[in-house]
Amino acid sequence: MEISLIGKPKALQAQTAQDPPNKIAREEDGERAAASRKVDSADISAGHAGAFEDKRLSIAKSTILYDISLSAFAERLEEIRSRVEDGSYSVPDAELADALFN
Repeated sequence: MEISLIGKPKALQAQTAQDPPNKIAREEDGERAAASRKVDSADISAGHAGAFEDKRLSIAKSTILYDISLSAFAERLEEIRSRVEDGSYSVPDAELADALFN
């Protein structure tokens, strides 16, 4: 906040005191020292970073396995379809009974 002394009597102006130069210098040095000590930092624990990497690897692995299983499923389905069409596909009786009753 700044107070203007324009238009004030000379007696009031004479009463204002200024800080001695050595006090100003000490305050400036203290402010500079405090500013040099202020440092922003962030620490991430190694365990957390590893968990993030593990999650990314797990997602990649799941995606690859899903793609492989889809392609394997499509191949297996096509094989069964062709065997059914030519009459060479048969299901064992025990497996058929288990599927019906379970």
